[in-house]
Amino acid sequence: GNANNALRGSNNSNLTIGNGAAAGILFFRNSSTHNFLKDLRCVGNGSATLGNRLNITAGSSAGKVKVDATSLLASNGNLVLKSDTTGSAFVDVIENCTTCSPITGEVEVERAMPNRRTWRLVNIPVTGNYTLRQQLTRQGPTAAVEYPGQWCPDQPAAPSTGYGTLITGHSMSLCANAWQVGADHITNGGSSSVRRYTYSSSSGGSWASNNTTNAINYNAAPDQAGYLMFLRGDRSVSGSGSNATTFRFKGTLRQGNTAASSINADYGVGANPYAAPVNVNNVFNNGTGNETRFERNFWIWDGEKVGANGLGGYRTLSYDGVSAYTCGDCGTNAEGQQFLTLNTGQSYMVQRKSNVSTAVGMTIRESDKVSSGGNVATMRMANARLMNSTVTNMRIQLHRANGANLESFVDATTARFNDIYQRAATEPYDVLKQVNNDEGIMLFRSSRYMVIESRPFPTGNDTLRVPIWQMQQRSYALSISTEQFNRPGLAADLIDNFRKTRTQIPLNGTNFIYPFSVDT
Repeated sequence: GNANNALRGSNNSNLTIGNGAAAGILFFRNSSTHNFLKDLRCVGNGSATLGNRLNITAGSSAGKVKVDATSLLASNGNLVLKSDTTGSAFVDVIENCTTCSPITGEVEVERAMPNRRTWRLVNIPVTGNYTLRQQLTRQGPTAAVEYPGQWCPDQPAAPSTGYGTLITGHSMSLCANAWQVGADHITNGGSSSVRRYTYSSSSGGSWASNNTTNAINYNAAPDQAGYLMFLRGDRSVSGSGSNATTFRFKGTLRQGNTAASSINADYGVGANPYAAPVNVNNVFNNGTGNETRFERNFWIWDGEKVGANGLGGYRTLSYDGVSAYTCGDCGTNAEGQQFLTLNTGQSYMVQRKSNVSTAVGMTIRESDKVSSGGNVATMRMANARLMNSTVTNMRIQLHRANGANLESFVDATTARFNDIYQRAATEPYDVLKQVNNDEGIMLFRSSRYMVIESRPFPTGNDTLRVPIWQMQQRSYALSISTEQFNRPGLAADLIDNFRKTRTQIPLNGTNFIYPFSVDT
């Protein structure tokens, strides 16, 4: 074909190339939504080359590209996986593909971010020669300047385009200093808006603002499995406001089975390498030995999690050893199932096994992808399948409150009980607390702060110690509930060491509210 004899697509159109067909060069009409398809299939030894821009539909029922190991789809820099606040287009499972690359050339992978000032744990889901700055600031397809220059406070506000974001350098006193590393300059002495993770056995993990010993060079190619980014919106937002924005990541797709960047510490960052949603439970059990290198614990950053600053926080998923995952800091276990799916451009935290002392990576396979429900802008899975737990647990939630009236969920911690757990100080099923930006609640034992404590079934005088921290001067409430706590003759009391009071807690599943205030 050619540009004068072009195909006419739509948001709901599908195109299949298969049975050995060689479609040649495909052109689409560049008007309205005529250069859109919902699904593009190139399978069964089929081949095609894109002659101009082709968009795969975004939305709650997003489109997909389906290829197999015997096909060839030459993007030629023209394939675009669109994204909006309800869902993102993706590349479906590539069947029978271990090391194949049936999609060639550069592909544009969009990642929409909703209108919210918050931190997001993000990765770049493509490879190539583009710098980190280019990936984070790239403007829309019709922009006069695709890669904008530096913005400084003495300049007029950048126009609102709905693409890219501003990058704040760490303690940059001059715009020239920020520009040396590819950062924008917003406020004198401000912290960096893009962080990398570091971990040491002595001081633990940190997303500290980058400095001279841990600086990020935005003028270099991305080199981290994930970046914790503070997103205000597009490049027009430099102050206290916010808006929605979309990243246009550009490069070569990762295809076939892939090993994540190596982790040479007790904790590290893993990434969803694909332009597609991936299920972390599938990853752990995919037969590549991940279970011998990593604990079955995952920390997912939730940018929607609220607190004193409303800037997001961790959701901790840990397999209970019996039947399902426990989300230790979710309001309910059902809520936690939404975080088992990693979206395009999403990273997560993992824990290396204590008996492993070398650098290891998490291998992810094409079969770990999921074909529906993921890729939403809030980094949660729609219509998540519930894994019902049979393990006894007590969930302690911390809420902002007005007396006994709960206003907003802040954090939670969970104790789970089963005979497979031990009273040892280093019970393998215990899960350490990762620090959030806002108020926190956790369980404490043997000098360890835990989001999930795993214990044998309780007996007389067993005690759970529940510290809370980073509280504000305001009213709060604890919301305590139990599941599968069918233990006749067992009773539990809440002991308030500040008030010197003791209050019985029901163990029949009834939600128990305990209001309190912080006045200093």
